[in-house]
Amino acid sequence: LGVNAGIDFKYGLTRSLIVDATYRTDFAQVEEDLQQVNLTRFSLFFPEKRDFFIEGQGIFDFGGVQAGNSPGDVPLMFYSRRIGLSQGQAVPVVGGARLTGRQGPYSIGFLDIHTEASAEAAAAATAFTALRLKRNLLRRSNVGVMATRRGPAAVTTPASRGSGEASYTFGADATLLFFKSINLTGYAARTRVPDRSGQVVEGNSYRGRFDYTNDRYGLSGEHMLIDPDFNPELGFTRRTDVRRTFTQARYSPRPRRSRVVRKLTWQTSLDYVTDADASALQTREASGLFRVDFQSSDQAFVEYSREFERLPARFTVAPGVFVPAGTYGSETTRIGYNMGQQRRMSGRFSLARGTLYGGTRTEATYSGRWGVLPQLSIEPSLSLNWADLPYGSFNARLVSSRVTVTPTGNWRWTSGNRVAV
Repeated sequence: LGVNAGIDFKYGLTRSLIVDATYRTDFAQVEEDLQQVNLTRFSLFFPEKRDFFIEGQGIFDFGGVQAGNSPGDVPLMFYSRRIGLSQGQAVPVVGGARLTGRQGPYSIGFLDIHTEASAEAAAAATAFTALRLKRNLLRRSNVGVMATRRGPAAVTTPASRGSGEASYTFGADATLLFFKSINLTGYAARTRVPDRSGQVVEGNSYRGRFDYTNDRYGLSGEHMLIDPDFNPELGFTRRTDVRRTFTQARYSPRPRRSRVVRKLTWQTSLDYVTDADASALQTREASGLFRVDFQSSDQAFVEYSREFERLPARFTVAPGVFVPAGTYGSETTRIGYNMGQQRRMSGRFSLARGTLYGGTRTEATYSGRWGVLPQLSIEPSLSLNWADLPYGSFNARLVSSRVTVTPTGNWRWTSGNRVAV
């Protein structure tokens, strides 16, 4: 008979500076990840769901990207799912501590967690450390720095001792807000990671973004570089060796005398991605959107996009269906309707039709919430994809639901299920 026990500890150093410690934490009660349909060659992003890492997560936001949201092509410098998970397997967490909060004009985040070796996950005993400092400027601006380390854990058991050198990430960022509508964000980061031969490889990344967010007009511009050797091992990067330029314009008038329509929106964007040397085009996407916001908080929209993509190598888009390397063009038209959150039954419907990797694709999705009673809600989700490619045809269907019961303000029960067909 084996006995395994764990403990969590929380202590307030000041009113706004909190220390959390954990030892042998059991994450078995954590909700499973929602399945997603992926028809691209890039890795999917799954948000953190473990309470210990979610609390105070916003302190580690960097470069204008929230740590808990999918960043797209923008790299995350700190991604807590790197801790305790490897190769899709759970890795035992020995313990650690976290310090988060505010001290005067400074926001402080520090985390140090150690994990054991796991033969099933092919993971050595590892120490994960992250430090985040941010200082407020003026009313709504801030500047900050971040540093992370991932390396062998200082353990005493030879069988579980890690090997190799540590990897580091350093970065500085700023968010500057002027007047009510102008927002400038940017970062510069550098990684130092040992390769298989033990040599340290360094990589750089930077990003600058401008946003003008007036109610009637909107304008955004962004430029980002990710070196081929940029590798934040305690972060998340969808792809490297890219230079991205993005621009977007919006016009949103409000009809003065309409009792039905609150706002109309016309929006267009261009996303242009090359390799880091700007010698080869990787992705180009142009899109246009028209949306109607109703007085009821509902929305209706239609969107059209054209995309060029270069595949450097073949990849598996579905079981038994391989897309060869090469260049591909595609067009997609999408229509949808969003029902306001105040309704008993709310959610988002969409239907899309277009081309994909030389073939055709049709998609139908729905995700929403049905408030059966004040204490009972159901959140169904549906994603249906039909693809007919020159290399094979396939269907990708995903149905899921979650039921939440809240008999009192202090008690909540949630149950979910997913079916992939």
